Amino acid sequence: MDDKLIFINGFSREEVFEIMRAVKKVVKEPQDVAFCMGTPDNLSFTVKELISQVTEEHRMMTKK
Repeated sequence: MDDKLIFINGFSREEVFEIMRAVKKVVKEPQDVAFCMGTPDNLSFTVKELISQVTEEHRMMTKK
């Protein structure tokens, strides 16, 4: 799998945005990185399901 996904759980809203900004500063193509926060629904997903769903949503949002 070549999809880039960062799953964030347990951080405050401010911390989440700081983490996202920090990641975007150090990766070559930040637009290719999908971010996801833990929710009551997705915490029951398998890793494979989570990656599939989040990367598909990311592609739709970025029109890839």
